[in-house]
Amino acid sequence: MNKFWLFFGIFLSFTGFGTIPGILLVVIFVWSDLKKGNKNQNSSDDEIQFTSKYYNEDTLNEMK
Repeated sequence: MNKFWLFFGIFLSFTGFGTIPGILLVVIFVWSDLKKGNKNQNSSDDEIQFTSKYYNEDTLNEMK
């Protein structure tokens, strides 16, 4: 989401006539930013690959 909407939401929050829409814009911006950060964090975990050379033979047998 564009940062313009964040600043516009903050502006509306401090004005008397646009408080509720401004708060909603700020909440939507923060929510989408948190979701985007969470997706980026999860995608980096998928890239890790483990090979069998790091495991003990007993552990490999238990995993089968």
